[in-house]
Amino acid sequence: MPIIYVPAIIIYVFNYFTLDYKDNWKQYNVEFANYSKRKNRIGGWIVFGIILLIISNFIFSFYLISQVDWSQYR
Repeated sequence: MPIIYVPAIIIYVFNYFTLDYKDNWKQYNVEFANYSKRKNRIGGWIVFGIILLIISNFIFSFYLISQVDWSQYR
């Protein structure tokens, strides 16, 4: 089924050209290692906030699904 292989190939090619080609990940690692402690802390809180929003949205979606009267759709 090509519908499965096409996205997998796109993700693999994107990963290869952004990180693996010519070991670009090493440059990113050096760049992030040179950030100050304050900048790392702010970035950590931003990532934590995004993760918290995703989890709360996931829980809220379950709540909304539980409110649907499924007998109308059978």
